[in-house]
Amino acid sequence: GIPIFAVSVALMHDGEPIASAVYNPVTDSLFSAEKDIGAWWNGTPMHVSENTADVAMISFGQSSRANDRDAMKRLFVASDAYVKRARHLGSAALELAYCARGGTEGYINLGTKLWDYVAGQLLVREAGGQVTDLLGASCGYDQPYFVASNKVIHDTLMALVEDNKK
Repeated sequence: GIPIFAVSVALMHDGEPIASAVYNPVTDSLFSAEKDIGAWWNGTPMHVSENTADVAMISFGQSSRANDRDAMKRLFVASDAYVKRARHLGSAALELAYCARGGTEGYINLGTKLWDYVAGQLLVREAGGQVTDLLGASCGYDQPYFVASNKVIHDTLMALVEDNKK
């Protein structure tokens, strides 16, 4: 009964997505991207927001492992000191799509499966955003611990992660 779910598909070539789509059938929202071409929401070009941390909304995702849940809870509580609002919606694919279209400014992923996030990562990158591992280094699509953002607040999210390690 909660319409926060999606079909998430990525076409991979040599371990890299070259096209992706995330579709929420309840809202009839189709987010799509082509590598080095761009990203779209229902056929209209989409871009990450330019919002700063003082007005930013971020979201979180985590695996079902206890240590990932505990880390997400720490980050979620601590996020008040770094950004305006935080959410945990439960759909990595949609949360990344929302970041890509400028609905949120960032997303922190702690251990979900490749099929949960790879299409969304391409959306964020093609919409002008940034995706790094939890240390701020470039990450491949096989890295389930990452930070995605609108670039503007990326350093803030990296500080949130760094300052709240166990």
